[in-house]
Amino acid sequence: MKKASVIMIASICFMAISVALMWLPYGVAMKFVSDPGPPIEYVIHHYSYISGMPIGYGNWFPIVAAILSFAVLLILVVNSVRKTASMSNKKTSVMVCLSICIVASLLSWLLFNSVSVIGIIVCALHAATLAIQIIFKSAGTRNVSPAL
Repeated sequence: MKKASVIMIASICFMAISVALMWLPYGVAMKFVSDPGPPIEYVIHHYSYISGMPIGYGNWFPIVAAILSFAVLLILVVNSVRKTASMSNKKTSVMVCLSICIVASLLSWLLFNSVSVIGIIVCALHAATLAIQIIFKSAGTRNVSPAL
């Protein structure tokens, strides 16, 4: 098996796992104040990335990450099935989408002050897929000889 196909299969597996984890109801943690009063206590509720509850409270970052993750998975599957001449544009779009997913996860954690284990795993899978795509793109560009 070629090195490129192993890298593509690993990327597809990482993205499939991250999309599956996004469907779980423990991906996005939201912190709420339980009772008004001097001892401020927080209650943490967990929702899936595609739930409407975080959107209702202004946290659009999880749904953006979910949509872009599904788009990346779709692009990777189509790229593995069909080999086209303009693969570099698709690799660039995959890397941009993954970068936006990572930034959206980080901004969600920072702005809403809530982190979940599933969210960390999803972000780590996105980062691993991005690293694989960067290595795969740099390895692909080194082997191409310049046109004379």
